[in-house]
Amino acid sequence: MRLSTTLVGLLVVLSVVLGSTVYAGFALHADDIVDHEQASVNETAATVSHNLHTQLEAKEQLVLVGSRMHGMADHGSVDQSVALHDFLTTSQFDGGSVVAANGTVMAFDAEDTNETERERVVGADLRDRRYVQEALDGRVYVSEPFRADSGNLVVVVSTPVRDGMQVVGTLNAAIHIEDPEADQHGVFSDLSHLVGPDQTVTVHSKSGTLYDGDPIPGRTFRATEPVAQTDWVVVVEQDRSAITTRLQWVSVVQGAALLVVLCSVGAVGYWTYRTNIRQIADLRAGLSALENGEYDVDVELSGTEEWDEIDDRFNRVGIRLEQRESQLRVLNRVLRHNVRNEMNLVLGHSNSLREDDADVEKHATAIEAAVQDTLEISDNARMIEDRIRDATAGRAPAPLSSVVAEATAAADGPSAANVTVDVPDDVVVADGDGVRTALAELVENARIHNDRPPADRDVAITARDDEDRVHLTVSDNGPGLPDVERDLLAGGLDASPVDHGEGLGLWIARWLVERADGTITSTCDDGTVVHVDVPTVYPEH
Repeated sequence: MRLSTTLVGLLVVLSVVLGSTVYAGFALHADDIVDHEQASVNETAATVSHNLHTQLEAKEQLVLVGSRMHGMADHGSVDQSVALHDFLTTSQFDGGSVVAANGTVMAFDAEDTNETERERVVGADLRDRRYVQEALDGRVYVSEPFRADSGNLVVVVSTPVRDGMQVVGTLNAAIHIEDPEADQHGVFSDLSHLVGPDQTVTVHSKSGTLYDGDPIPGRTFRATEPVAQTDWVVVVEQDRSAITTRLQWVSVVQGAALLVVLCSVGAVGYWTYRTNIRQIADLRAGLSALENGEYDVDVELSGTEEWDEIDDRFNRVGIRLEQRESQLRVLNRVLRHNVRNEMNLVLGHSNSLREDDADVEKHATAIEAAVQDTLEISDNARMIEDRIRDATAGRAPAPLSSVVAEATAAADGPSAANVTVDVPDDVVVADGDGVRTALAELVENARIHNDRPPADRDVAITARDDEDRVHLTVSDNGPGLPDVERDLLAGGLDASPVDHGEGLGLWIARWLVERADGTITSTCDDGTVVHVDVPTVYPEH
C-alpha cells in the first residue's frame, strides 16, 4: 500500500474518531442541560408538595389547639360562640363550625357572614359529612375540596372536641381555596414564590383543579408530586423554550467544534503531505537519478531539521558519487593508456624474438622493463586509491600549523628541497585530512619536478587568515607547470589522460580541495605558485 493511501486512510479514521468524540461530548452536554432543567422542575414540584403538606399540618395543629379552647365543648352557650370567633380570628381560617355528636351544628361563624346566615346554618344536620364522621371517630381530618352551601370551594380541617376523654362534637375549620390571591393567608397564597422563572404550578384533586397557574403553551418540562395525607397532586411545568436558545448554541458550538476537528485533521494531513510524502517522492526520484548515474541531481528537502539533514546528506552523497566516478574515470584512463603502451612494447619485442638474428638479451630486457612499469602502474593506482580513501575517511577540523607540518613530513622523499613554512598558529581548517593530503601532493610535485640541484630547490608554504577562510600558497623555483597540468588544476581536464600517471598528484590535490569546499588555482612566473583557498572554523575553547 502506498504511503499516501495509508495517510488518507489514517486521516479518515482519525476524523471519524475525533468527530464522534466531539459529537458525543456535546450531545451529552445537551442531555445534561435537559436533565438539569427537568431536575429543577422535579425539585420545584417536591418543594411545593412539601410546602402544602407543611401548611396543612400547621392547620391541623391549629384546629387541634382550637378544639381545646375554653367553652368550645359547651354546646349552644355564649362561651362556645366566643371561643369559635376567637379561634377564627387568631387562626385566620375563613370559616368554622362546631357540630355536636349527633351531627347538629351548634355554632357557626365565617368571614363577612351576617346573623341571618349564621341562624340558617346553626341547627343544620351535618352527620352525613365525612369530615364530621372522621372527627367524631377521634381523628384529625382534611376533607376533599367541596362546594359549600355558601357557594365557596372549601377544604375543611376537622378535629374532635372532647369533654374529658369523651368526644362530644367536632371543630370544623374551612379554608377557601378559590381566588387565592385575594386571600393572603390561604394555603396556596405563597406558591408563586416557590416556583422558578418560566415555571407554573397547578394543584389537582379528584374533584377538580384546586390551584391553576398561568398555562404554558407548547412543549414543557413537567413534574408531578402527590401531597401527603391528601389526594392532591402538584403539577409543575416549565417552558421548554427557555433552554431552546442554549441548546441551539450547543448545536452551533458542536458544529463549529466538528469543523475545527476536520480542519485540524486536514491541516495535519496537508502538512504531512508537504513535509513528508511529497518530499519522499522527491527523494525517491533523486535516488532513481543516482541509480541512473545522474549524480548532479539536486533534491530540495526542507521543513524540519531532519529533512534539512537528509537534504544535505543526499546532496553530499551525490557529490561523493560524482567524485568517485571521476576517480574511476581517471584511474581507468591512466591504467588503460599506460598498460596498453607497455603491452604493445611487450608484444613488439616478443615478435622480434622470433627473428633469426634477434638480440634476445636486448628484447628480454625491454620486456622485463615493460612488465616492471606495468607493475609500478598497478602499485601507483593502489597508492592513489589508498590516499583518497584515507583523506576522505572523515572531515574533522584540525589546526593549520599541524596540518602543514604533517603534509611536509608526508612529502619528504628522495628528492630533497628546502621547505619553509609561514602560517598562523590560531587557524583551524574545517577538513584537516583533505587539506593535509592535498598540500602533501603539491609539495611532492614541487620537489619532484624541480630541475635544479637538490640544494637549490626551494618550496615555500604561506597562509593568510581571512575571517572564515584561509588563503594558502605553495610556491617553488622550478621550471613551472606544463600547460596540461595547469589545465588540470584549473578543472579544465576532468579525467586527464596524462602519460604514465604524471599529474595524478595534482588531480588528487584539486579533488580534495574542492571536496573541502575550497578552490585551487596556479600561476607560473619564475616557478610555480599554487593558490589554495579553504574554509576555517572557530577553535573551541
